[in-house]
Amino acid sequence: MLFWPTPLRPAVYAADFAGDLPKAEAGFMALSQMPVAGKAFGTPINAPVWMEKPTDAIVATQDRLINPELQRWMYQRAKAYGGRVPASTWVDRITAEAEVTLFRLLLA
Repeated sequence: MLFWPTPLRPAVYAADFAGDLPKAEAGFMALSQMPVAGKAFGTPINAPVWMEKPTDAIVATQDRLINPELQRWMYQRAKAYGGRVPASTWVDRITAEAEVTLFRLLLA
């Protein structure tokens, strides 16, 4: 699930998070959100897995929640093998399944 303190408002969910999806599917996802458990923000992480294991990352080029340039910076910092799916939002794993799968297979 997503890690925001509060769910996105259903009225803006599709445009800001899932613009690639049909309206009905984005609406269902908007109404299915659950708030994250508060203790997740205070749990220390002593050894992040991305520091020891290969990591892949896909930039959501049309993201309205996290700027794509910031995504690229975070992925470079994590030494992630990066790619991008043009005109994609956070749901590119659903809407661009073939491209995402090919990207991951090429990295394997």
